[in-house]
Amino acid sequence: MSQPVNRSPATGLIFTMSFSRIPDVTYFLQESGIPGLGFDSLPEQSTRYKQIPRVGDKLTYEDLDMTFLVNEDLSSWISMHDWLVGLGAPETARQYARELTSTPPDSTPIKGDPAKDASLFVYNSDNIAKLKVDFEGLIPYRLSKIRYSVTDNDIQYLVATVSFKYTIYRITRLSGN
Repeated sequence: MSQPVNRSPATGLIFTMSFSRIPDVTYFLQESGIPGLGFDSLPEQSTRYKQIPRVGDKLTYEDLDMTFLVNEDLSSWISMHDWLVGLGAPETARQYARELTSTPPDSTPIKGDPAKDASLFVYNSDNIAKLKVDFEGLIPYRLSKIRYSVTDNDIQYLVATVSFKYTIYRITRLSGN
């Protein structure tokens, strides 16, 4: 019986996100991850005795969720708010047009495409980046509320969660792995 090359269990504590569209959110990022995926359903072949499952043809990805601390001036939350408002254009078409033409310094968007790309880096216990997960075509669709409360006994730092839909993600093992 062969042994795995790396027998160390993975830790979920060491990761970073590179997403130039929302630097305040990525700086204060608390939780994220690699979304799950699966087939909506598996077609079955009928036989005389039983149904035999076959490979599906439509792969579905779970949402990418990011939970982040809200800083004192709310800029982390407001940056996501403004992006969603820009996409939804609740007041004017000009807000949406501005969103389509806003280009972060390190990206090259397709003209007229509001989707953005981002990367998640996963580190090992020696703090060395081992995996890069590239998300393509990210579009935010939900931002959680900010909850204020005078009834909490201890200081509770505000957090928010943003959810994204995306086209696909690709996992790359970084060199030396």
